[in-house]
Amino acid sequence: MDIYIKKAMGIEFAKTINAELRLLPVMGYYPHLQDAEQIVQEIRASFQ
Repeated sequence: MDIYIKKAMGIEFAKTINAELRLLPVMGYYPHLQDAEQIVQEIRASFQ
């Protein structure tokens, strides 16, 4: 859970810039510190 940025804010922003949004439900404000390997996989997948 991110205490700074609400899910609705991300959804609104993704719609505004016409971008795909993948929610990572167990991640918070610092996902790269919580599960670095998953974040690496997510970033790599976004380039395919």
